[in-house]
Amino acid sequence: MRRGSQEILRGMCLLLLALGSLACRDEAADPVGQDPAASLPLWARCENWRRPDHSCDQTALLADYEECARTERAPRAGRLARQRALERAIIVCLERRRWLMNASALRNLPGRPQPDGPPS
Repeated sequence: MRRGSQEILRGMCLLLLALGSLACRDEAADPVGQDPAASLPLWARCENWRRPDHSCDQTALLADYEECARTERAPRAGRLARQRALERAIIVCLERRRWLMNASALRNLPGRPQPDGPPS
C-alpha cells in the first residue's frame, strides 16, 4: 500500500513530465508565413551584402558566413568586446571571399557610433 505523500510525488512527477514535453516542442519546425531570411544572422543576409557585380546568392552567402564563423576565433576579452571582435573578423573574412557590404549595413554596424545630426 502506498502512502499519500508517494501518490502526491508521483502525480507531481507526471505533471512535470507533461509540462516539459509541452515546453520542449519544436514550434520553429512549422513556420507559417515567416520569411526564412528573418531567422538568419544579421551578417548572413543579402540585404547587407553583394558581389562586385551587384548580385547576391543567399545560399552562397550563408555558406561563406558559416565557414567564416567556424574558422575565425575571438580574442580573450570581455563578452561584448569578444562579440564585436568576432563580428569584425567575420566581416573581414567575408570581404576576403569577395563579398562587399552595402552602405546601409556599414552605417548600422554594431558598436559604430551614430553620426550626429546636422547642426542647427
